[in-house]
Amino acid sequence: MTTYSDTVLELFGKLHKQAFSTKEIARKLGIPKKGPKYGELREALQELQREGAIERIKGGRWRMPKKNTVTGILEITRSGFGVVRCDDDPDREIYIPRRSIHTALQGDRVKVALYAERRGRREEGEVVEIVERGESTAIGVLKKTGRLYYVVPDNRSVDRDIFIPSDMIGPAKPGDKVVVRIESWDSEHASPEGKVLERLGKAGDPTAEFKALARRYKLRVEFPKECLLEAERKSAKITGDELKTRLDLRDEEVITIDPDDAKDFDDALSLKRLPDGNFELGVHIADVSFYVPEGSALDKEAFRRSTSVYLVDGVIPMLPERLSNNLCSLREGEDRRTYSCIMRLSPAGAVKSYKLVTSVIRNTKRFSYEEAQRVIEGKKSPHARLIRDLHRIAKKLIAKREKEGSLDFDLPEVKFRLDEKGRPLEIIPKPQLDSHRLVEECMLLANRTVARHILKKAGPDHPLPFLYRVHDLPDEEKISELVLFIRSCGYSVNLDPALPKSFQKMLEQIKDKPEAQLIQSLTIRSMAKAAYSAENIGHFGLAFPHYTHFTSPIRRYPDLIVHRLLKKYEKARSPKGMKALAARVAEIAQQTSRMERVAVMAERESIKMKQVEYMANRIGEEFDAIVSGVVAYGLFVEIIPYLVEGMVHIRNMTDDHYMYSERQQSLVGKRTRKRFRIGDKVRVRLVSVDKMENKIDFELI
Repeated sequence: MTTYSDTVLELFGKLHKQAFSTKEIARKLGIPKKGPKYGELREALQELQREGAIERIKGGRWRMPKKNTVTGILEITRSGFGVVRCDDDPDREIYIPRRSIHTALQGDRVKVALYAERRGRREEGEVVEIVERGESTAIGVLKKTGRLYYVVPDNRSVDRDIFIPSDMIGPAKPGDKVVVRIESWDSEHASPEGKVLERLGKAGDPTAEFKALARRYKLRVEFPKECLLEAERKSAKITGDELKTRLDLRDEEVITIDPDDAKDFDDALSLKRLPDGNFELGVHIADVSFYVPEGSALDKEAFRRSTSVYLVDGVIPMLPERLSNNLCSLREGEDRRTYSCIMRLSPAGAVKSYKLVTSVIRNTKRFSYEEAQRVIEGKKSPHARLIRDLHRIAKKLIAKREKEGSLDFDLPEVKFRLDEKGRPLEIIPKPQLDSHRLVEECMLLANRTVARHILKKAGPDHPLPFLYRVHDLPDEEKISELVLFIRSCGYSVNLDPALPKSFQKMLEQIKDKPEAQLIQSLTIRSMAKAAYSAENIGHFGLAFPHYTHFTSPIRRYPDLIVHRLLKKYEKARSPKGMKALAARVAEIAQQTSRMERVAVMAERESIKMKQVEYMANRIGEEFDAIVSGVVAYGLFVEIIPYLVEGMVHIRNMTDDHYMYSERQQSLVGKRTRKRFRIGDKVRVRLVSVDKMENKIDFELI
């Protein structure tokens, strides 16, 4: 692309209805009519014409081609650009440059005029009409200058201050974090006006920031009164008549293994050695569907939430605490209703037979992951044989999955130690423990067995409506770009988007190498996102032809639905209203997939906020880092081992004049030929932290 291509497109983006001669364009851009710069402008115009981005009309004038339009919901990123998901094709996304958003807001339904397609570039467009306003709210800090009140938004969903009339601020005071509704915004040349709806607390206070994050992602923190009343009416008492309908496992050795700070225990494990040399593995899951009837207030609220959201300094649960932390939670020493997947396994981990049955268990012992790990490593325990047998079975299951082509990404995670006010005192890398894998493998096997059960029960000619966990094949173009990058790191790889084993081979090749973490991250970004679907297309990453989610109904609505469907089909293989049921399952798949994406974004931002808050007190300190990205304006670096990402701006790389090579994804010094590439280890110094923007800047040492 020539020097002036983007400048010309920006001009036409603002004046897209007009046509100009080359000389008029030069005048508007401040380019002399004689000399090399004018020649570069002509080259840019000709290149854009070849790409179809502009066209030449009668009289030698240039203009934007007539545009097609689409409508959809606008999402504005923290960086300030927009993405419109089209109404008629939710998978189609139109990129909206910041200058082309105009007065549209997050959540608005907008009409977008499409720019002409440019080779190798994503679809772009400009908002030309606001079809329907969304909620039009923003979150920010209330400030005052003289007699004038205004709110500075936290992020770029509104990229300017919002003026607040003095009679519209309510009880809020300058310095407070507030929720504001935009009342009017008719011209992008003027600032919007608004009204303070809610005071969240003092800006910077952890409780206020927690509320702000929840409001920003429209997470439902409080439960409706009718839900809480329904939950209070539920009882843990199990009558004798009910016991006759459930498998009584209260005398079995059953354990839970969870994080040390967990309060909702929705899965328990048992394992028995059988006389024939096989094993009986029991995966016992909280029977949440017993407490949350279809169509109840609890059910409707759980559907809206779809998932629990685990922020650094608090959980926003899917179910009220009386259910999630009490009645449904498989607490030690207490009788609990469960739904059990009991499998007879060969010593190699193959499922010989299974049964799915409602049951009652009494958790014999509650282990943390760390406690279970110590038992695996030899610590004495009354439950040592059970835990070590589970560990041996898990290793067999891992080996079996690997043989089938299942992918294992070993990416590090962090947790935080907070003070009593929620401020971060320490960032702690999470250890990768065998006890984690033990639980994970048992859950994977149960989920897979349940999916196989439904497909077997239905038969090929009579599919039953069901909710699957699916992972589509990767996009060929993205994988081609990934291959080029991995090869540039010195590896000889070939990735087939239809063969998980080719990815598995690559992951084995980079294992324990310095750039392994980065390549794994880029590989995950290059793949499709896992989602829920009423159609079984298989799970690419796990290399499973069928898979579902059965094991976490306290915190995931899809698992609750899977329990419900299993019970429904036990009573009647083809219940009435199958067509309506299929439509409802498809609706649930769409809603829960959407809310899962929202939860992931909120959880990531929560981690980023705490990382930024932690680093704000360490300005001037030096750190080891790895280059995680290279762009024309600098280097993204990640601090080891805190997983804190920040930017080294090219303006701070003063030892040379650096040139950006897009093909090699590197910055190269013009004089020294010093090269910085993704995966390079560097030493950096922290120079600034912007809590408002969640940005961290470093300089190279």
